[in-house]
Amino acid sequence: NGGSAILNYTFYCYQGASRIQSITQPAVTCTFVGLADGTTYGFSVLASNLNGNGGESPQTMGTPQAAPIGFAGQATVPMGTSASVGFSPW
Repeated sequence: NGGSAILNYTFYCYQGASRIQSITQPAVTCTFVGLADGTTYGFSVLASNLNGNGGESPQTMGTPQAAPIGFAGQATVPMGTSASVGFSPW
């Protein structure tokens, strides 16, 4: 890091080989929205400081899954359209 503190993390979401979303922020967790229930995505992160960007991490795979919501006899509402991603920088 060249002695400079980390300023931001950029999180990436991939579908296959295509990067479909990115979020840049100082926090070490984020939530990607608008994902498809049951679809597998790849997630990676890189850190940035005054000296530039670090290398992008290897992808970690994840699949949002809907959890049924409702009571017996009621329709269920799929909620598996987002993924929360985080890491420990230590």
